[in-house]
Amino acid sequence: MRAAMMEAAKISIVLCVILAAISEAAPLPEAQVVDFLNNFEQQASVLSRESGLAEWNYDTDITKVNEDAAVVARERFSVCNCNV
Repeated sequence: MRAAMMEAAKISIVLCVILAAISEAAPLPEAQVVDFLNNFEQQASVLSRESGLAEWNYDTDITKVNEDAAVVARERFSVCNCNV
């Protein structure tokens, strides 16, 4: 999840720097601005989706780890005939 967020931050910074450099060089035709913003929105959407999947995978992994730990704990208590 952190990797996706870091990648999103890097892309945002790069796009802002590019936009700033282009803005200082010459005025952009409206079509170029629209293309740039559409591209930016598409990349942001992809990164958001990847981040969501990474978070879901993390949560799923943690749930599996917790379930495995609960099984081990139940086995330990059943061995010592403890009722919990």
